[in-house]
Amino acid sequence: LFRSSVRRLARQLLTEAVLLALAGSLVAIEVGGATSGLLRRVVFANIRWSAGNIDKRLVLLALASVTLVAVFAGLAPLASIAWREATGLLHLSPSAEHRRGSRIRASLLVVQTALCIALLGAAGAVVISLHRATVVDVGIDARRLVTVSAEGIGVSRETAAMMRERLAALPFVAAVAQAAADVRPGGIGGPIQLPGQSVVKAPYAPTYNAVEPGFFGVAGLRVREGRPFSELDVAGAEAVAVINRSMAHQYWPNGNALGSCFIVGSSGCRRIVGIADDVRWGFSVPAVSHYYLPLAQ
Repeated sequence: LFRSSVRRLARQLLTEAVLLALAGSLVAIEVGGATSGLLRRVVFANIRWSAGNIDKRLVLLALASVTLVAVFAGLAPLASIAWREATGLLHLSPSAEHRRGSRIRASLLVVQTALCIALLGAAGAVVISLHRATVVDVGIDARRLVTVSAEGIGVSRETAAMMRERLAALPFVAAVAQAAADVRPGGIGGPIQLPGQSVVKAPYAPTYNAVEPGFFGVAGLRVREGRPFSELDVAGAEAVAVINRSMAHQYWPNGNALGSCFIVGSSGCRRIVGIADDVRWGFSVPAVSHYYLPLAQ
């Protein structure tokens, strides 16, 4: 009779604990989603968030933690009850039973404290991660950069020059630079060839952008090695290019990219005069190989 009642009680306690844990998990997911959305809209409103993938390992870890807590929460009262029943059957002294109950309560208090500390640590890690997300280096000075696109409306060179002058005349504009494409890498691609190697064609070829000499300074894009473009990089001058670090690592893994050349179209072998930082658009988006050409060439 004692074993039967204990088993029945164990099933009841475990069922209640698991159901409560699952309900608490669903509530935590809803509250966490709403809270994170509110933080992104209010505290980090200047960040363009990209859709991220859920890490399966974190989900499994959370489920395992919830299961363990549910089992412990269900078995702890059962252990206390079973001990009381056993002491009654064995006719143990009340003082011994009291000491046993005190140890169980102390153990529960220790576990509760440990869980609280773990939850506080997890909350602190979330806050630190959100703070780091605001200071992550995306390659450009996105806080003070505004892009204007005239793609698809057939803007002539004269109209583009007039737009450039009007934008530069605005009181809150410090500098203006023109480019053939958006500051984000990607979009424009074409075959390239390294001397003595086969042609790299799309979609495996790196993307590129044609920019004015002041583009790197306006965008806050740092050229780590070599130099950016100058006013001397015009048609008829030596064909040059600036590549990003991903392209340098991919095609010149030995670190000899600066001063090397690669062939683009019919312009001959373009000499690499600078290596710039990678531009990332989104925290979970990997950097891609990208290079820049002088707009005047």
